Amino acid sequence: MENILLDTLLFDYYNALLTARQSEVYELYYLQNLSLSEIAREYKITPQAVRDILARTRKNLLKYEDALGVVRKHGQLNELKERLGAVEETHRENMNTDVAKKLREAVEILEAVMDE
Repeated sequence: MENILLDTLLFDYYNALLTARQSEVYELYYLQNLSLSEIAREYKITPQAVRDILARTRKNLLKYEDALGVVRKHGQLNELKERLGAVEETHRENMNTDVAKKLREAVEILEAVMDE
């Protein structure tokens, strides 16, 4: 499951850096859940050729992530958002309203940044 999530996030962030064919094949396999054989029939190539395209594409996506770290940074922002939200939730009744408001604003800013 973790690999599927990683593959999806990599594709979401770096799709624009792929060739049209890489993007199409990757999307058909990982997002539309087509089999290698189904994709091979669509493109009139062998299932092994599809597997090769997927392997090269994933290698490229991982290379982009190594260089840019967008997925890693997204994870770090999400973790920070969750921690701030938990602190705000746990201490809501005992906190000064200004502090609670600032925590809520920080969580909202993180959510906005992550949605871009």
